[in-house]
Amino acid sequence: MGLSFLLVCEGLFNLLDREQVANVMTTLLQSDKCTELFLLVAIHFHTKKTTAIVELVRNALNLHVIFHTDSLNSIGHLITSQIFTEEIAAKRAIELTPISNVCNSNSKSKITIFVYIFIIFYF
Repeated sequence: MGLSFLLVCEGLFNLLDREQVANVMTTLLQSDKCTELFLLVAIHFHTKKTTAIVELVRNALNLHVIFHTDSLNSIGHLITSQIFTEEIAAKRAIELTPISNVCNSNSKSKITIFVYIFIIFYF
């Protein structure tokens, strides 16, 4: 959720020390509180699917919020270069629990993750 607010609050990310933000996100990544949402946002950043990030965050917050391109680009660069490199994203995606029923409300997200794994390892 904190990442969602960093994305939608104009200028908030620029007020924070990027090294501190990176440390907090890295700590989160190493904890058991790292969610599929964070992984999915990272995958969308890697694949340059900013509209999917916007939709995902809006759905998570249940609000139609306006995104600021500068915040989106800055956080995307931080996440893809320091927090969730392609290697880390692929490893985390492989560790996900297999799904038995892809016809649920979150199926688009899980399918995106598995397609990403396929692209990373087979191309």
